[in-house]
Amino acid sequence: KEFLEKAQLKKITPHSLDAKEDVAEAIARVNTDGYAYQCEEVLLGAASVGAAVVGADRTVYGAIILGGPASTFRSSAYRKELGEAVRRAAQAIGAYELS
Repeated sequence: KEFLEKAQLKKITPHSLDAKEDVAEAIARVNTDGYAYQCEEVLLGAASVGAAVVGADRTVYGAIILGGPASTFRSSAYRKELGEAVRRAAQAIGAYELS
């Protein structure tokens, strides 16, 4: 929260989040869903889902990200399926002794 308050957001594409309220909502969705989704926020024509790899010690060691053409992620059902797959993969990796 403190980081977001100090952040200076700028649009990279017309779809980039540049309002702190929108970023806060996106973070809340990540906390609920267990994965993040973005569509053309960084690169026009591209979208991705991603999940943090968190170890047993609660340290974030990295992330699993699946990206591709935005058209691949248009279906909310398919996007959810891909997001859940990425979340499960990140959890499986996080279960290993990473430190």
